[in-house]
Amino acid sequence: MHSTKTSLINLSLYISKAVLLGIAIFLFTWDFEPRKISLITEKEIAHFQKIDLVIMLSEITKNPDGVVIIDARLADYYKQGSIPMAISIDVSKDGKSVETVVQAYNSNPEVKYVIVYGNRSDPTAELFAMQLFEAGLDKVQFFYPGFEQWCVCGLPITK
Repeated sequence: MHSTKTSLINLSLYISKAVLLGIAIFLFTWDFEPRKISLITEKEIAHFQKIDLVIMLSEITKNPDGVVIIDARLADYYKQGSIPMAISIDVSKDGKSVETVVQAYNSNPEVKYVIVYGNRSDPTAELFAMQLFEAGLDKVQFFYPGFEQWCVCGLPITK
């Protein structure tokens, strides 16, 4: 009986150490900085806006009708869940040209911001946002933390 209790205590300590080690590894290896991938020049970077969660939520709250949210992930990911009000533009399949998107939102005075997001580990959304910016859509903003941070924060998703 005594050895069973000792074994359980040792197992409990082992599990606790493993969990703490896992948390430490996660915190030391997580990339808290936005990706450094960029196709635009240093001069243009000053005008290309990368936004975080707080800015995105404040813009949606201030003017929900004036914000267009574009989910640039693959359509299959969009179907599994997306940020509410987001429209899916699967850059790899849709055939919608950058110019079409730019014309649709540049000509609409009610649209104040076009926010593009994707998966943090996939640079496709950022590249799409940069292409929109280079094509003349000055209202574009890139939500660099991505869909993962939205979910981690417990914010609602639409399926």
